[in-house]
Amino acid sequence: MEQNPSIISSLEDTILTKDYVNSSYSKIGKEYSITIFLKDISSIIYGYQSKPILLLFAVISIILGIYLQNNYVDYALSWGIVIGIVLFVLFFVTKRQTIVVTAHSAQKIIQIINDREKAKKFIEDLIAAKAKV
Repeated sequence: MEQNPSIISSLEDTILTKDYVNSSYSKIGKEYSITIFLKDISSIIYGYQSKPILLLFAVISIILGIYLQNNYVDYALSWGIVIGIVLFVLFFVTKRQTIVVTAHSAQKIIQIINDREKAKKFIEDLIAAKAKV
């Protein structure tokens, strides 16, 4: 590796140079750094993570509000709909883009990011850099 590699692209804790992809992660009691050379990359996976349990709770909240309203509980339908809408919005707000870079040795770099355009640009840059190797 070079002393001062030129960075082609970066995402939060992950950087891409002309020779490798490096990801560093630190949290209380946990810290690691993974470097995968571009020539060793076997796959790149792009997707998203969401929390479908929020949709389930939203539907349950609305159904429960309808049921309780039919049993003469004041404002049950209103509260059920409000809580359902809040949970529905949270489902979309908490959706995260995920990039997984896998090496032949089964090492993985997993990067979770909020911005879809940055994620796509990083993947395009990674594919272009890999093609040059």
